[in-house]
Amino acid sequence: MLGSFVRRAHEVLISVRDAFLPRPHGVFGSETITELSLDPATVRKTAGVLRLSELGTRQVQVISPDLFDDHNVLATSLRQALESGSRLWVVTIADNTIHARLDAKFGRHLVALGPQSADGRRAYGITPEHVASWLLIEFPGYAWLFEGVDAASLSHRILARLTELMVPVRQRSKIARLLRNPRTYVYLAVFVYSSLRALPVMFVKEFHGSLLMLWSIDVITAIPYTWGIIAMISGATRRIRMAGTLVTMATFMAPYVYFGLYGRNYPPFVILIIALLIAGSLGIEWANYRQERSLESRYAAEVPRTFA
Repeated sequence: MLGSFVRRAHEVLISVRDAFLPRPHGVFGSETITELSLDPATVRKTAGVLRLSELGTRQVQVISPDLFDDHNVLATSLRQALESGSRLWVVTIADNTIHARLDAKFGRHLVALGPQSADGRRAYGITPEHVASWLLIEFPGYAWLFEGVDAASLSHRILARLTELMVPVRQRSKIARLLRNPRTYVYLAVFVYSSLRALPVMFVKEFHGSLLMLWSIDVITAIPYTWGIIAMISGATRRIRMAGTLVTMATFMAPYVYFGLYGRNYPPFVILIIALLIAGSLGIEWANYRQERSLESRYAAEVPRTFA
């Protein structure tokens, strides 16, 4: 009982760490990612993330093309990758024969992440989920290597395939699966902040509006505010980034506008606190924006606008 609790607490702490401390610059410790130019938008799309800052050393792994030749080692590596939260495998291919062989296996799931370098190398990306799905369909005899795998780390498609093959897995509740998802803690942090921001207004007698209304505005705007921030930073087109900026500004200022409309003669310290809250929030988002732009530059290097 105690061992199970400690293990689950450790998993939650890892998820929290991945949510707030993913060490995104750690991926550049790999020569493959440092030496080859990668398109940031393609990396995000292939990995299934909204921001490059979500990708740390646990989420991005560089592998050798030889790994796909030994299905026993491949299955073991896939299990470890899925349970550790890996979202993207990056493989360098310089030989057209190797590329043709892998393309025949994975097709559109093997994605060129950037242009070909001067020495003929190119980085390709594929998700461990797609490789695992292919392996379990084409070579079901290796499914036994997934026996006892944590179900919370599997997609519904892979879980259904293992169930079909009668491979026992370690089942988790929906709550446990939710706790394993780092994004849960990001949205939770935004929700808690939005919920608590209205509470100090209880002690401001100059405010004559509805505390419930102010709190509702805070909570209701939390999700579109989060979407706006992500769209503003990593939107695929200028139109989406502009829409994200407008949504962010509107949802961020909404509670402050209501607070200003339903109160008069606020003392200077209240105005100062509000100004500090606004400045602090803008500072955090500016830092996030700069971080994403820095990551895009490091991934891209001299990447051209388009590539074959």
